Amino acid sequence: MRTVGGWLVLVLAAAGCGDQNLGLPRQTLVPDLEPEDAIELCVEFVANLCGDANFESFCNPCVVNDLCTLQALVNTMNIECAEVTVGEVRDCAQGRTEPICLQGGGCMIDVGEALCHP
Repeated sequence: MRTVGGWLVLVLAAAGCGDQNLGLPRQTLVPDLEPEDAIELCVEFVANLCGDANFESFCNPCVVNDLCTLQALVNTMNIECAEVTVGEVRDCAQGRTEPICLQGGGCMIDVGEALCHP
């Protein structure tokens, strides 16, 4: 804390003021992500979701090994997750329940279905 011109000024560190994953705010819409950030979000989603045996049929070799590197990934994410936030994607991957994923983050499952389960 410092006093400047009689006013008390608090300096807040940026750490802890946003989402710690990737530094992206939870409320950022998926289509607003830079391509590199969309890929990182995909990697994070797959790692979290595919660690659960309940998603074994979804987490085929294409999803696990290729989904986040496919040429069509970012465009498909922008279409399937048009109105979905980073936070909703993370909540789905971490919560892994239908009610949570139906709030929007399940769009990433739709991305995997579109690209890896033709």
